[in-house]
Formats: sequence, structure tokens, C-alpha cells
Amino acid sequence: PDYKITDSLNEVTGYINNYFYSRTIKLESKYKCRSVKFVSLNQPVYVSKPKSLNQTRFQISFPSAPYVSTGYKYSKLIETYLTYALREEVLKLLNVYGVNVSVIAFKNNGRLSVTFAADAEVAEERYAAVINRLKQIASEGVSEKEFNVLKNMYETTVSLYHESSTEIAYRFNKWLLIKDELFNLNTEIAGINAMTYENFSYTLNHILDFNKMLVVVLGKKPDGFVPF
Repeated sequence: PDYKITDSLNEVTGYINNYFYSRTIKLESKYKCRSVKFVSLNQPVYVSKPKSLNQTRFQISFPSAPYVSTGYKYSKLIETYLTYALREEVLKLLNVYGVNVSVIAFKNNGRLSVTFAADAEVAEERYAAVINRLKQIASEGVSEKEFNVLKNMYETTVSLYHESSTEIAYRFNKWLLIKDELFNLNTEIAGINAMTYENFSYTLNHILDFNKMLVVVLGKKPDGFVPF
């Protein structure tokens, strides 16, 4: 179908503003906002801006996720999994640069963003490879064994770098508040141990919703490019 920018201009503009606001919160604020308004597209949306570059940069965003704690709780595991399952694999392709996978978690939703650049002459093929891999992950899911490995990795990371509230205060001083609350290692470990494979799979499946996907292309648009 022919998705026209004008059909969803207000929706896309609002989403993009909200997205970059959330990125600013993540990168620059010492506090993590947990109550950003939920944003969801009604259909896939494609936006492009021609630039005289030898590369084409893609941003693929999925703004949909389950309500309340599930998306927030499992976001770090999903980001870790996609970094290994997607980023490392895509970086092996020739003429691909700056691959980044980020899952931004909030109290009432989570958002997945995949960004990368490719040389203009192979941009369409590289984009197709990324989309096909994401669709493969969505259809095949994650095995329970992989989930348990992810959970153990996450628990180990938290334990190593956040031994206690006193240690955090010593290391980070003003960064003592994490997620708008005082960090407690025992509470955090208990929360990790309570994570379930079923909820992880449910969250991943909801985030990878190709019917609510935003694709932004900067640079030379490939001839005959079909984003969806």
C-alpha cells in the first residue's frame, strides 16, 4: 500500500518529537522518567529526507509494548538479546556502519529503536537483511535456554556493578537515585529472579509489531525502496 506522509503527518510529528525527547531524557538526565505518555502508530509509517551523502542512514522504531511493568521490567533483557542476535550479525555485513540497538523503558511502555548506516549502493539490500532478521526473531521467538542465559547475565552484571547502596553513593555521588528510587540490591535481584520466560516472550512479541513501525531514512533513497 502507498502510505502518504500527509495522511499521518500529525501522528508522525508527535511521535518523532516524543521519541527525541525520550532520547534526551535517557542520555542527559540523571533520573529515568517512568511515566512518558504511551505513543503508538495506527499503521506503518515511512519518512525520508534526501541528502547528498554517500551513505544512507536508517532508523527503524517500534513504539508499541505492553502496559505497565512488563515492558519496563524486561526491556534490558530484550536489548541485550537483540544486540547479540541482530547487531553483531549485521556488523558482519560489508558496507554497514554504526549499528545500534536500544530499548527505552518507561513505566507505561517500552520502545525499540534500531539504527544503522550503509553505503548508498547497497543500502536497500542491507535494510532488507535487517528487516528479515527482525522478522525471523519475531516468528521464531527466543528459546527458554537463551532466556535463562540472558537473565543470569543480567543478574551477574547488576551484582558486580551495584554491590550496595553505599557503593553506588561512593561511585556515583549525585547519581544515587536510580529509576526515581533508592537502589536496593536485594530488591533488584529478587525482581530479576521473578522474571519468567512466558512474560519475556510476550513482551518481545508485542514490541516487534511490524504493523506499527516507523522507518526514517536520511540520505540517498534507494530506487524502488519498499520499507514494509
